[in-house]
Amino acid sequence: MQLNATTRYYCFIKVLSFIAKLNFNSCFLLREFQKLHSAFKFVDTENRFDQEYEVLAQIKEEGKHLLVRDADIVYETSDWVDSLIKLQEFFLDDFIGFTRDQYYLLHSAIVVKNGKAILLPGASRSGKSTLCIALLKNGFKYISDEIAAIDLKTFRASGFPRAISIREKTLRLFPTLNPEINCCQYQLLNTRGISKICYGIPYKGNLASMNKFFPLSAIVFPKYNTKGRTVLHEVSHSSLAIYNLMECSINQLWLKEKGFRTATGLVKRTNCYNLQTNNLAEACEIINRII
Repeated sequence: MQLNATTRYYCFIKVLSFIAKLNFNSCFLLREFQKLHSAFKFVDTENRFDQEYEVLAQIKEEGKHLLVRDADIVYETSDWVDSLIKLQEFFLDDFIGFTRDQYYLLHSAIVVKNGKAILLPGASRSGKSTLCIALLKNGFKYISDEIAAIDLKTFRASGFPRAISIREKTLRLFPTLNPEINCCQYQLLNTRGISKICYGIPYKGNLASMNKFFPLSAIVFPKYNTKGRTVLHEVSHSSLAIYNLMECSINQLWLKEKGFRTATGLVKRTNCYNLQTNNLAEACEIINRII
């Protein structure tokens, strides 16, 4: 890893209305960060930015990597992979904090086909990421596997296009992730030893535009069901769909009445479904029909 005590390699990264400046003392770390975040919009210069971070590799005698946020050291680690993972976490948290007044934020995957978006709201480990990968391999374009952002006025959708965190169990479901997704594996040193982590990075041809918000075609609440067949049910009562959507909201408590109106508006404008499946091919076929 090439280091320079005084030189800083920097970039500006933009996600919707949030702009951050990132500084590194290692060109290697900058390249790795850009690889993991290739779906984001990078710009060489920017007149303003909302947050600044600095990742300093092997600064102290014991070789610690430091993460600095607005001139304060907020994290230190002996593993460069850990420093990038923690940077992603701070970046996401700051994005949410900065945009929580501007968008209705949901724990939801979001994919696009034929110019229309489908939301896949759900809690962690509900199968959003796995289904998102399967849909990418069936002609959909990627926006996010975790965070959807809804415009409060137009009800159109975009998202936070992070790399897809892939568990080994998910990897076993796909013979290969290529040619839609580049699979990057890292080794993370922690107190329990060495852990392997994997990120799926959609290739540019499989990314939806991050410069626009898309009209919604459907909202599908996925649930992995180990038994039974794949079933898609339209949510029979709008109040139930609104409740389920608000349960997946990140900033409902912050937006309060405005958040309720947004959830209500989404449900009134969009067909809502519950999807139970243990077969990704069948799930993709069904979702293709409702786009």
